[in-house]
Formats: sequence, structure tokens, C-alpha cells
Amino acid sequence: MPAQLRVRVTIRPRYACRRCEEGVHQVPTPARAIPGGLPTEALLAQVLVAKYGDGLPLYRQAAILARQGINLDRSTLCDWVAKSCWWLRPL
Repeated sequence: MPAQLRVRVTIRPRYACRRCEEGVHQVPTPARAIPGGLPTEALLAQVLVAKYGDGLPLYRQAAILARQGINLDRSTLCDWVAKSCWWLRPL
């Protein structure tokens, strides 16, 4: 069975109180390994294991993802690897 990638959609409703002074309230975004980034920790782990564990270059990973309908630049993958390695540096 081939691997499947899914889009995780986070719905953050806004609530307003007419009697409150603070106005509109909204739940904060979930914490991510890359602040403001789209990838989850699982996708980052997949990219890192494929690159360093399996020796699969980023341009091949980009081609594999493109065949699955996910168009990512190699530069985006490279940025993800660099930012992920920052988190792994203490190890």
C-alpha cells in the first residue's frame, strides 16, 4: 500500500461578546515545529528520514510528492530540513 498524505485543516472559529470590552476572541493556532509553517512534525520526519536515512535527495522527494499531487519546490524542502535540523541540534 503506498503512503498517503493528508491535508490537516484547522478550523478556528471567532467568538464575539457584545457586552465584553475585549471584542472578538479566537483560539490561537496550534504550535508547529516551524512557526507559521505548513508541515506537521510527521511530514518533517518523513523528509528527514528519506534524506538522511534512505539517501534520497530532495529533488527526488519533490518529484515523488509531485506525482502525488503535492507541488513543493526543492528550496522549500531545503528550508524545512535546515529548520528541522536546528531543533535536532541538541541531540
